[in-house]
Amino acid sequence: MLTGHIVMPYQSGDIFYRAFKKALIMAKQDHAKITLVKAIHHIEDMGPDMYVVTSATSNGRDVDEFAKILPYLQNEAALVKVDFHFEILDMPMSPAESVTEFALKSQASAIILCKTPQRGLWKKYFTSDITQDIMNLNPSCDVVLVE
Repeated sequence: MLTGHIVMPYQSGDIFYRAFKKALIMAKQDHAKITLVKAIHHIEDMGPDMYVVTSATSNGRDVDEFAKILPYLQNEAALVKVDFHFEILDMPMSPAESVTEFALKSQASAIILCKTPQRGLWKKYFTSDITQDIMNLNPSCDVVLVE
């Protein structure tokens, strides 16, 4: 019988795999299911006719990488007998808001996030990451940061 629900947004990079292993351990201990979510980013802009235009964007490499690793993640969860699901979140809001809203609606007991380094090239070229954005939204469930 499942007693919890762990939500984990997909984030590319090595830290994600450590976070996924942590999610598997927690899910096994707590008899919880894991839902891996991939949020599609929506951008609103003014069109030439002065109407708001919403376009869905996502880094193509990121989506391809998600599709490639999904069977591996499903297999890893099956090996340890953890109930594993995935969701594509196509909501007209930021990825962080989508994940937080999904966690609230699905009554998640925890969100597991990767803590990405905020130094060097990362700090120079990226102004934000989903982890910090979710933390700023104060989710209604526990948040576990994995470094």
